Amino acid sequence: MVIIRWLFIMSCMLIASACGRLGPDYIERSRGSYIDVIAQTDREELLANLVRLRHSEAPVFVQIDSITASPDLSFRLGGEATIDSDVISTGKLTPSVTYTEQPTIVFKPLLGREFSRELLLPINPMPIFILLQNGWSIDTVLLALTRSINGIRNYDQQFVQTPTFVRQYTRFTNAVAALGNLHRAGFISIGTEGTGDQPDALFLLIDQAAHTETDWKKATEVFELDQGATTIRLAPGLKGDPNTLAVATRPLMGTMRYLSSFIEEDSLDPAILNREVHDTLGFTVKTSDVFPESAIVAVEHRGVWFSIEATDMRSKEIFMMLRVLFNLQAQQSSASSGVALTLPVR
Repeated sequence: MVIIRWLFIMSCMLIASACGRLGPDYIERSRGSYIDVIAQTDREELLANLVRLRHSEAPVFVQIDSITASPDLSFRLGGEATIDSDVISTGKLTPSVTYTEQPTIVFKPLLGREFSRELLLPINPMPIFILLQNGWSIDTVLLALTRSINGIRNYDQQFVQTPTFVRQYTRFTNAVAALGNLHRAGFISIGTEGTGDQPDALFLLIDQAAHTETDWKKATEVFELDQGATTIRLAPGLKGDPNTLAVATRPLMGTMRYLSSFIEEDSLDPAILNREVHDTLGFTVKTSDVFPESAIVAVEHRGVWFSIEATDMRSKEIFMMLRVLFNLQAQQSSASSGVALTLPVR
């Protein structure tokens, strides 16, 4: 009887110890897994939508609204005893512990007003400032996010690709690339006027030493800027002046369509973008017939694998910028579609 009592006490101590570690152990084991899966599926969803746009198919976004996971620890205590002449001669206790996890995931499709706010309305200048302040260069941001600067048009699928237009968006690309070279060399910095979430204006601050640079002369010639300017205002609009870059921004959908033009696939007509423009931006989505083992993200569409290589730092940088921009647009959209899909996972 004493032995059984001792086994019972030991079993209770083991179970209590397990309960005491359940919370920390659950976080240690589960948090990283959720983060990894969410990050990977976000990348796959974004690349899949670029591929859909390349095939002239509508994009579909389903956001994870919330994840609620409930870990549960249950235990049972069984026993056996052999009785001989009304005396317990042998006994055995069999404790068992069962751990289960029941996550509930709420998905929210991007529909209605949220869809239009986040994808279809032109991007305001604030995300441009945020991206520039967080390490993306001027050329990366302006090539992807703008339709025109000071009336000079960037590449856009809606326009007929006449030789005149091709020359214009090629000039645009080269001029913006020149600004990017100056930015990376430290000749251009970014400033704001006003405070708060929405500054009154954005400015490019031009170092005097930039005035002798070939890149500065190229940019000022194309965008008709004052070559001696030390401050250039960056403002929304179609036509600027010698001290202003009037920027007509794309919607996020337009930025995605622009980037989808860099996807080349044998089964589709070649991208309209010429090779010079493609190489200037440097965004590449590769295609293959088999799963690409060296890719950071890969999706299959119509029997073809599309991927971004893990070693392609330029494409990864632009792809990450697109995801950050999507999050910025989502943050600014306060409307709710009122539609959610709740999936309890067993």
